[in-house]
Amino acid sequence: MEQVYRIGIDHGYGNIKSAHYIFESGVIERERASELAGMIVEFEGKFYEIGSTHKEYQMDKVWDEDYYILTLAALAKELKGRGLCNASVILAVGLPIKWLGEQGEGFRKYLLKSAAILILFFILNIVLIFCVLIWAWQSSSRPEIPLRQISESITLDENGTLTAADTLPDILDDKKAWAMMLDDSGQVFWQECMPDELPRKYAATDIAKFSRWYLQDYPVYVLEHPAGLLVIGCEPNSIVKYNFALDVTYLTTIALGIGIVIIVNVLLIVLLFWRNTRNVEKAVVPILNGIETISQGNPIDLPAKGELAEINIKLNNAGDYLIKKDNTRVEWIRGVSHDIRTPLSMIL
Repeated sequence: MEQVYRIGIDHGYGNIKSAHYIFESGVIERERASELAGMIVEFEGKFYEIGSTHKEYQMDKVWDEDYYILTLAALAKELKGRGLCNASVILAVGLPIKWLGEQGEGFRKYLLKSAAILILFFILNIVLIFCVLIWAWQSSSRPEIPLRQISESITLDENGTLTAADTLPDILDDKKAWAMMLDDSGQVFWQECMPDELPRKYAATDIAKFSRWYLQDYPVYVLEHPAGLLVIGCEPNSIVKYNFALDVTYLTTIALGIGIVIIVNVLLIVLLFWRNTRNVEKAVVPILNGIETISQGNPIDLPAKGELAEINIKLNNAGDYLIKKDNTRVEWIRGVSHDIRTPLSMIL
């Protein structure tokens, strides 16, 4: 049974702490890994230098990818300390108590988002593959030869006379097939719809070859019959027979389906990219309106959530600062004006 490791990580503002390690919560993206850097995390083709600086205060920890990268770094250090490269891990996450209620569920989803996306793609691809298989099977021309029915249509009476049912030619014609019966010496002594270009006598070596594969270009089935060796053939290029039989249409549909699966994956990636871009665009509109509101000297109150929540918080703080500054300036001018007016009134 595979061992499961429980790893606790405290996502502090200044430091990331696990049971055996602590490092600063700084993340710097690099173009390449450097030997001079301390700890490097490679994730999705990018390199991140960990712990060389302190991360600025960030109330919303899911604002960017930094805490996700820091989580990977902490997991890597704990696993390396145990001498492991791969393991099943139960992750216990620590958040500041003040924000636990507000950010707990969101942070859990944030840390599991990559796993959720991979699971989504996996399930989607499994569903698409099954849909393609069903589609290919239903669209197949179904060239299965009713071998037992053909065999039972050929009877041998007590006098050794071979008789074929009246329906046999129609069955073979419907499947574009033919049949022949060989005796012990390999001589064809009975045939129905058999192509003219095929030999009427076969050596044991020939029988051994086509019993598993093809008789010239004709895929064949070989059955034991009381009268001899029954050989049933199909038209060329109708069945792929290499120890198994598959319809050409089926294979073509499979190839087409694989192409469709790839296209659906690309479209899904584009859709997710468009959705994330649209969310960012929607988050930008209140920011632009807030900037315009600040420029007019009016207070703003942007929501401290969403894709660009950190910018909203900074703008709210900037707006409050400018309003306070403007109010202080007005109060100062009002006080100076009062001090100037009072002596003049006394003189008058």
